Amino acid sequence: MLDILWVVASFEHGVEHLHADSSEAGGVGHLTFFVRAPTREKAVALARGITRRALANSPGLTGWHVVPIQP
Repeated sequence: MLDILWVVASFEHGVEHLHADSSEAGGVGHLTFFVRAPTREKAVALARGITRRALANSPGLTGWHVVPIQP
């Protein structure tokens, strides 16, 4: 999964690090994005865009979906 995200993220400016914490098959995993952006909103938009593109264009992520965590 990280390899897929890095391929997508490599086209974006400001991405410094990605981290994935996955649980058992079918369970919940967490993605952490370390990005440089002028505002929190732009950082969140950047992370969401990367995730959306990865899910839309990677057959290996078929059936995966995003559940945002509210701060």
